[in-house]
Amino acid sequence: MVVSDRLTITEDGIFATDTTGAETFSLFANTGNAAFEGDITGASGTIGGVRLDSGGLSATEFSINSDGSATFEGDITGASGTIGGVRLDSGGLSATEFSINSDGSATFEGDISGASGTIGGVTLDNDGLSIGSSDGNHMS
Repeated sequence: MVVSDRLTITEDGIFATDTTGAETFSLFANTGNAAFEGDITGASGTIGGVRLDSGGLSATEFSINSDGSATFEGDITGASGTIGGVRLDSGGLSATEFSINSDGSATFEGDISGASGTIGGVTLDNDGLSIGSSDGNHMS
């Protein structure tokens, strides 16, 4: 059935064309599939379990909110990326003032603080510095 020179309804589905004859919309009766050329506009909707509305985009395991915030359950996978000025890629983790490389080396600008620690066999704790052994030799 031809509804107009640009809209046709058949047993296969509903089909529309633009003024040049190019197909702009198809709804297939046997599958329910639809194809659109151009924008789809609506206030909200759900496709494949993903909801889009004025609050953002959401599904069971994630949400991307219209204010720019996002939450994810499970793993986030990617080759590289930057979050809050901290870059993660195959070379390691880095920002303006520090880097922790994938080979285990690290550089830091500024202060490093902690209650105690060991670097290169030198231990710093409440008793002072001890080098190499646990025999009680301390430097102050």
